[in-house]
Amino acid sequence: FPRKPNLSNFRSLHQARADPTQLAYWNARLLTAQGKLNEALSALKPLMPVKQDAVGFRLLAAKLAMFADQPGDALSYLGPDQTAEPLAITLLRAEIRRRTGQHEDAIRSLENLVDRQPKAVDGWLLLGRLQRESDSVDQSLAVIRRGRVANPQNAQLEDRLLTLLLESRQPVAAEELAETVFRQSSTAETCLRLAIAFQQAGELDHADRWLGRVRRLDDGNLITSLPLIEAAFLQERGVATSQRSLLEESKQQYERILKRSPGHISAMNNLAWLLLRHLDQPAGAATLVSTLRTKVSARNTSPAVMDTIAETLRATGRSDEALKLVTDSLLRHPDEAILRFHYGVLLMEQADDDSQRKQGRRELERARLIGGLSKERRTELTQRLNSEKPQALTPRAG
Repeated sequence: FPRKPNLSNFRSLHQARADPTQLAYWNARLLTAQGKLNEALSALKPLMPVKQDAVGFRLLAAKLAMFADQPGDALSYLGPDQTAEPLAITLLRAEIRRRTGQHEDAIRSLENLVDRQPKAVDGWLLLGRLQRESDSVDQSLAVIRRGRVANPQNAQLEDRLLTLLLESRQPVAAEELAETVFRQSSTAETCLRLAIAFQQAGELDHADRWLGRVRRLDDGNLITSLPLIEAAFLQERGVATSQRSLLEESKQQYERILKRSPGHISAMNNLAWLLLRHLDQPAGAATLVSTLRTKVSARNTSPAVMDTIAETLRATGRSDEALKLVTDSLLRHPDEAILRFHYGVLLMEQADDDSQRKQGRRELERARLIGGLSKERRTELTQRLNSEKPQALTPRAG
C-alpha cells in the first residue's frame, strides 16, 4: 500500500473536476494511508467494475477486499485471466487463489506467466511456493531451478533453492549451492546471506562456518552490524541446544551493544525477546519494552518489534493493551502474518463465546496462509489451531 500519497495530486484533480474514478482512487489511497481500510473499500465499491486499463484502481480494490476477507469480490475486481495483462494483476490473483485453496488455477496461471515472462522472479517464487504447499518438494525444486536458469545469480531464487534443499534434507547439495553462490560473489555480504539462510533452516554448524567467513572478509562495511548478528546466532544456538550459558553470553553481547548505543532498537528488541522467552525474566523484558515504546511511536513500530511488545504485554497481564496495539498496527500492516498471529491469539484468549473463538481461529488461519512466520511461531500456531481453547499466559513476577 502507498504510505504517503501526494495530496497536491488529489487537490489538483478536484480543481480540474477529474472523472469520479480518479477521484475515488486517490481518496481511497488517502484513507488507506490513514489505516481506514473499510472506508477506503467503501469509497471504491460504487464505481466497480472499472475499465480494464484502470490497473491501480483494480489492484487497490482487490487488496482491500482481500484484507476485508472478501476473496470473491477481490477476484471479481481483478477480472478474468488475460494473456496480456500487467504482472501485478496476475500475481495478486494467483495469491488470492492460493489463500482460498484454488491451487490448480493459481499454478496454471503462474505457469503461463513464467512462460511468457521468464524474468518475472516473483512469479517463479510464488509458483515454487504453491508446489511446496501441495506437498511436492521435487516439483518446487524443479520450478526454482528453472527460474534460476532464466534469472542467473538472483539472490531471492538462490536463497529459496537453498532453503528447499535443506528442507528436503539435502545438506550436501545445499552446501555445494552455497559454494557456487560464493564463487559468483565472494563478499562478506554474500557470506552473511548464506549464514542467515543456514541459521533459519536450523543448520547451525553450517551457519557458524559462513559467519566465520564474514568475519574474515569484512572490510568494515558490516562492522557495526556484526555484533548484533553474532548475538542473534548465540541466542539461536542456545535455544536449539538448551544451553543457558550460550543464552547468557548472547544477553551480555546485547548489553554491550546497548552500552555503546543506548537507542539501538534491534538490540533492545532482541534482548527483550531473549529475557521473556528463554531466560524467564519478564520484568526485565517489560522494562526494555517500555523503553522501546518511548523510542518508536506506535505508528512507526515495525511488525517485528510489535511482536515483542505484544508478547511481553500478554505475559505480564496486559492483554487488553496488547490487543489495542495489534489492532491498530494491523490497519497499517494488514498482510503481516505475525500481527495476524497475535490478533488471533488475543481474540481466542479473551473470547467469551464460540463466535469470538472462531474469529480468533480464522485469524490464525490467515496468518498461516500469509506465511513468513519463524519456525518457533509456526509450531506455536499449529499447536493453537489443534487446541480447542488455548490457555492464556499466566502473568509472572520478575
